[in-house]
Amino acid sequence: MVGDITVLLKRARTGDRSATDDLYERVYSELYRIADSIRPGASNSTLSPRALVHEAYVRMRGVEDLDFATRRHFYAFAAKVMRNVLIDYTRRRSASKRNPNGNIVPLDASHDPGHEDATRWFEFDSALEELSNHDPELAELTQLRLFGGLSLADAADELGLSKRTTQRRWQLAKEWLRRKLSADGRA
Repeated sequence: MVGDITVLLKRARTGDRSATDDLYERVYSELYRIADSIRPGASNSTLSPRALVHEAYVRMRGVEDLDFATRRHFYAFAAKVMRNVLIDYTRRRSASKRNPNGNIVPLDASHDPGHEDATRWFEFDSALEELSNHDPELAELTQLRLFGGLSLADAADELGLSKRTTQRRWQLAKEWLRRKLSADGRA
């Protein structure tokens, strides 16, 4: 299947829309699995994995100049799109909870659990952006692991690193994020 994906990526790069459709069809179940594992507040979220995948698909289809040289580039792009869908969804949901009818919201309304989940999600996203500025490779590994759903071994293959190096880099990324979120009073 990996070879098929690579062939479809090459065909899609030439503008073959049927290849693009075939590509999404082939990776749908993997994207669904990833979406199911990364939804914020999954137990109480109204954004289903199916809705997340479909919204990501619509956004990916809207990009005219898809140019994925490898499977890694495709999954990195898909992970980024899903992350953006989740951030946008969380923003909209948080805004509607805080101010559903456009009325002034009392200060104590910001203490509801949904608001805290959204705040933590935004803080994590901000920390990941900062990590990207600090060390893009660590951020890419984190994104592949958390939003791309890749195992350490798969991430190592995708990044062209040894499994041991990937494991060390993963520990470093987790520690960096933990310290960043903790230093800002978020962990």
